[in-house]
Amino acid sequence: MGGLRFFDNKNSNRLYFKTFIPIILSIIATLFISTSILYVNFEKISLNQVYEHDLDSLSEAGRNVNIMKETATALSQQIYYDFTLQRFMYYRSLDVSEILPTTKELDTYRSSIPFIDSIYIYNGTTQMFYISSSVILNALQEKQEIADKGIIDLLENYHSYPLFKPIPRKVALPGSQPSSVYTFINYDTLSKGKSVSSAVIINFSETWIRGALTNSNNPLSDTFILDENGHLASNSNHYQITSAYPDEKWFKTLKSNPNEPGYSIHSVNGVKSLVTYSASDSLGWRYIRITPFETITAKISHMKSTTINIGASIILISFFILLALSRKLYKPIDKLELSLTRLENDKRDNFKTIKLEFLRNFMVSKEIHPGLIEKQFLNFGIQLNLKERYCLILLKLDNYYALNEQYSSRDRGLINYAIANIASELCSELYQSEAVEMTDDRIFIIINIPEDMASPLEESLITRLKLIQSSVTSYLNVSISITISDIEDNIGQIASSYRQVMEASLYRLYNGRECIISANEVLNFPAIEYVYPIQKEKQLVENLMVGKMDEALTIYNEIIHETIKYPITVINLAASRLIFMLHNVIKTISISTQTDVHSLFITLNKAETIEEIHADFYQLFEEISLGIDDKKSNKHDDLIQQINLIIQTEFTDPNLSINSIAQSIDMSPVYIGRLYKQYTLVTIGDSIAEVRINKSKELLLENKLPIASIAEQIGFINSTYFYKVFKKWTGFTPNEYKKNSK
Repeated sequence: MGGLRFFDNKNSNRLYFKTFIPIILSIIATLFISTSILYVNFEKISLNQVYEHDLDSLSEAGRNVNIMKETATALSQQIYYDFTLQRFMYYRSLDVSEILPTTKELDTYRSSIPFIDSIYIYNGTTQMFYISSSVILNALQEKQEIADKGIIDLLENYHSYPLFKPIPRKVALPGSQPSSVYTFINYDTLSKGKSVSSAVIINFSETWIRGALTNSNNPLSDTFILDENGHLASNSNHYQITSAYPDEKWFKTLKSNPNEPGYSIHSVNGVKSLVTYSASDSLGWRYIRITPFETITAKISHMKSTTINIGASIILISFFILLALSRKLYKPIDKLELSLTRLENDKRDNFKTIKLEFLRNFMVSKEIHPGLIEKQFLNFGIQLNLKERYCLILLKLDNYYALNEQYSSRDRGLINYAIANIASELCSELYQSEAVEMTDDRIFIIINIPEDMASPLEESLITRLKLIQSSVTSYLNVSISITISDIEDNIGQIASSYRQVMEASLYRLYNGRECIISANEVLNFPAIEYVYPIQKEKQLVENLMVGKMDEALTIYNEIIHETIKYPITVINLAASRLIFMLHNVIKTISISTQTDVHSLFITLNKAETIEEIHADFYQLFEEISLGIDDKKSNKHDDLIQQINLIIQTEFTDPNLSINSIAQSIDMSPVYIGRLYKQYTLVTIGDSIAEVRINKSKELLLENKLPIASIAEQIGFINSTYFYKVFKKWTGFTPNEYKKNSK
């Protein structure tokens, strides 16, 4: 009977049924309808999710192809203008002493990027190919005898292949399985209408792109690339690269929409499948993924059943819970007041969120409608005057990656909010302004500029910005760097100002933390194009190899310092080249370092100041120096000392050579020569020559013997050869040396 008390008061019950029962029924009806709609549309929703995931994956593969194209373009240009490698392109004949180091230089370029299959340099004058490949052992091949026959057709029909466009093809070499590559050709553009006089050809392995295309979530999917002619630009599960794809129904749909991504459901090779395709990229390529339909619907069927069961359970449970709780919630006076208060707070918070989102979109929008913007400014209470000049200021948090580790996302949001409030309050004392918080390390301030202010660098504004910096440091214990745009007359240029300050803010790298940067000053680049100092890089390598760290550091600093007057991307290019160089040095001298060379790329991307980049490079230089020192002081010292002793005591013997030394210590000349070079970084022949030349200097200074006698006394067969060796080592002839030493 106690349960019937719920219905005792007729008036209360009447009001109760008029208010809460319709609400309960509406909620249950809403749950029922939403569950039904979800059930009916589940397959479509899931297909859309699969399509969006596949399209993102295909877009990522497209970006990898673009990276490959940009890498090939940059690398082929570097090779083309490499003074060492130009011997291969233009010299009619080369000595063995010239071919070996030049080939090694070409191998260095190939090994610097792991997904390069091979590099060819073609000399049209001599009809010769110079090849760097892990498969082709013969580095010099004539045009008519080259193992890669397909490359001849590309060169003879070069006008059909644009520069730096990947050419998919199969390469069949004798004694090895056919491989798929993307070929990039950089040829002499002055020879239009004629045969190619010189060319740089880079072959990228197709397996790298194939790996990017593979769908790890569904191994049964088939992902591939089609070119504008319907030919495969990558291998697929069923067809080979460069072959024409069969003209199936879905293929016709694809061709009818060349510039639109999408998906369709068709039978492919007898299997019902979801076909996802991207829009054509800049190469005219489209990225396709074919997924068997049953691999998608298997999970969908299970989820449908689960949805029905859960939906029915929720509706049933909700009915009884709402029925039981509704009476307790029926306290209209105090509950209504509380609800209204919460509603007002939510409305205020929502208003701030919408206003902030509007300002963010306003700054990056390419199209500004003044009438609509003015109306929105009025709705949100924004004090900026659209008819007055404006300036955009970027406040950027310093040590952002450290703050990411120290604070949670919520706390970082509070820091941004506090900075925006400080800046807004201080700026509003002098200017009409509005602060815009972004979701990362950026806060923007838009200010109206008075008519009497000619430049954003006037003392009044700079003083105010410094006050903002000091206040942020004082109250929040963080520092900020500031970037100022030019003064603009038209608010419609706000997106241009946004891009300007974003680019200029990168120059904190040179100016340091807590700096104030003028976008107009730092973006004023020289008209000349930056040329990477290859010769200095070679000198740097030579100094590293012999352990001259001070000289190496000096050259490194010169290379980096030369990039300061160019766009910020130049230092990234130079530093990347230096990283590849250090990787090759460490690999060549076979030492291990605590610092991972590839971690320098992470530093390059995260560094806020140039000192952070220097610190990692300096550390690696020091570790290379220690590695070389350790390499010199190992268990082979006794053998090296024995060889040096023989050279010191027998250098007067004209027959002294690596063979005679090997015979005297009963060891292989090849072994001791390699070992001696490995641990002293010089050859035995050079050591013999050095001892003889040093002795000849002593005899020349004594000035008692003729030069011919001195040459014979120190082990040279004739004085002519002595003259040649002496000048090579000292830069002077014996007579010049005697004269200069007086």
